[in-house]
Amino acid sequence: MLFLNAGHVNIGNFHEMSDEEVQQSLMINSMQPVYTMKVLVDQMIKRNHLAAMVVTSSGLGSTAIPGCTNYSGEKSLAGYLAEGLDFELKGKVDCLNWQSGKVSTKMNGEKPGGHCVTTTVAVKGMLRDVGKESLTYGCFTHAKGMGSLSVMPEGLVKSFFYKHLCADREKQLQMRKEEEEKKAKQ
Repeated sequence: MLFLNAGHVNIGNFHEMSDEEVQQSLMINSMQPVYTMKVLVDQMIKRNHLAAMVVTSSGLGSTAIPGCTNYSGEKSLAGYLAEGLDFELKGKVDCLNWQSGKVSTKMNGEKPGGHCVTTTVAVKGMLRDVGKESLTYGCFTHAKGMGSLSVMPEGLVKSFFYKHLCADREKQLQMRKEEEEKKAKQ
């Protein structure tokens, strides 16, 4: 079983991002999964038993989200490739696009609750769908959240995310500034 789980998000307006930020994000979120799939798929097909490939996409890859537009597109590319390959490789390699929602990790520091789930809940939900689906949200909490978004007016969804992502961007910039000041004092 191959898990392609790389992610890097630059929050903010696309036109304000540096070329380096755009390149780094594109390489991590889209190109590395694509190249890894391309390099390993023949080996997986030649095995004497069914193999599986899971691409960790993102719920944010299901639509263009202002404030992380490039991330949405990048995750969409990787996820859609997995969905298409699931059909092309049927009976040889099960492929799954996992459009995960927010998961509590050491990296993001989020606590479980609301729409944020533990890694155990997220992964168990995803594993349940390997070999059965080409797209999953993993757990009920994330599926419910994606279902709610699908019935809301698109402009409202985009406005909500943009507002919150801009606030997150300001927090990130402030944290970077504090880290740089702390390093300068040492």
